[in-house]
Amino acid sequence: MGTLSAHLPPENTWRKEAPIWAQSLWAILRDELEEWCTENHAEFVLYEFAEVHFSTPIQDT
Repeated sequence: MGTLSAHLPPENTWRKEAPIWAQSLWAILRDELEEWCTENHAEFVLYEFAEVHFSTPIQDT
């Protein structure tokens, strides 16, 4: 069986690919993801080619 892991692109890649609303959130996500990985015995990897898919935040009308 494989090793549980989470991959996150480096901050400079994140800022190029992320929508404007998410560009400043990389450090928060990294910290929370590292904590989750520690708690769940998973490997945390900064990987240049990691893909992150964004959805548009729900807006009140």
